[in-house]
Amino acid sequence: MSLAGAIAREGFAVDLVVGETKSNLYGEIPREVKVVDFATRSPLRILPQLIAYLRKQNPRTVVSALDLANIMLIIAAALAGYRGRVVVSQRAVVDASLDDLPAVRRMITRFLLRICMTRADAVISNSHAAAADVKATFDIDAGKVTIIPNAVDVERIGSLARQPIKGDFAEASEQRLIVSVGSLTRRKDVPTLLRAFKIVTAQMPARLVVVGEGPERRSIEALIAELGLTGTVRLTGFDANPYAWMAAATVVVSASTGEGFPNVIAEALALGRSVVATDCPGDTAELLERGKWGRLVPVGDHAAMAAAILAALDESNPPDGRVRAADFAPSKTTASYLAVLLGTPDRSAASIRGF
Repeated sequence: MSLAGAIAREGFAVDLVVGETKSNLYGEIPREVKVVDFATRSPLRILPQLIAYLRKQNPRTVVSALDLANIMLIIAAALAGYRGRVVVSQRAVVDASLDDLPAVRRMITRFLLRICMTRADAVISNSHAAAADVKATFDIDAGKVTIIPNAVDVERIGSLARQPIKGDFAEASEQRLIVSVGSLTRRKDVPTLLRAFKIVTAQMPARLVVVGEGPERRSIEALIAELGLTGTVRLTGFDANPYAWMAAATVVVSASTGEGFPNVIAEALALGRSVVATDCPGDTAELLERGKWGRLVPVGDHAAMAAAILAALDESNPPDGRVRAADFAPSKTTASYLAVLLGTPDRSAASIRGF
């Protein structure tokens, strides 16, 4: 949505085409962007509407993101006889993005991606890891793939971070606050974070807030009770403004087993927070410049994560992550996206340090 708004402000007409607009984020859509709502979540109903849209509107360029949308766009463009430029965006390492799917659906999705990805005019990846993986997995010409990291809008994040947090758990306390933001899925690996937090609380008083919602909530709640953490851990559910929680944190933690460009970590840096993150497949290590801007720990190692969190909590002079976040200014990524969407040369992405 931020990218759509930024491109619209460059003078282009931008349509945001969605299955349905029933979303907690609907109010975030920039006013310059026209919303095309198909009013359904069913792929079988979306596909014919997408075909009709391409035939009627015939945009100069279309771009999709995430696996199912990428597959549907390629199929719809072929069936519509669309002659414009088709760009797909791969947001994570392939295996990591498919890991939460049931086995049969995972196999079908991988098969369809293999057929469809090579038919795109260009592929955008938000990380080196995702780009290398998509080229190897789907045998895509390297010249078709461009790496553009996600934008970090420091001004917007800072403004939202200043909004008050509601609830007794957010009140001032002598206990240090640890925050994690992400969907409650296996890929975010909240159980490892909880086990690490159990070790932390044995050595100092602390609170943990996990901002996000997802299918693993019940098992996570059960583990919280099993570990005796009910009074010190809060699952907030979805929050359209996680930045207020992040700004209140002493440490922001990511326990993911796989990422593309880890937005939450970049946003934590923009808020000047200390960061602890797993050195998972993806570009987390590149973003943190191999530990310069935050602590990296092995995936699934709760003892190492606990040690890193304790070190971060005790750190008196953490690195100023705002310096690193400035490398991902929206102006740089918008220019790079436009170059790919329009098929024109650009060097903006190359100027982003570390990418």
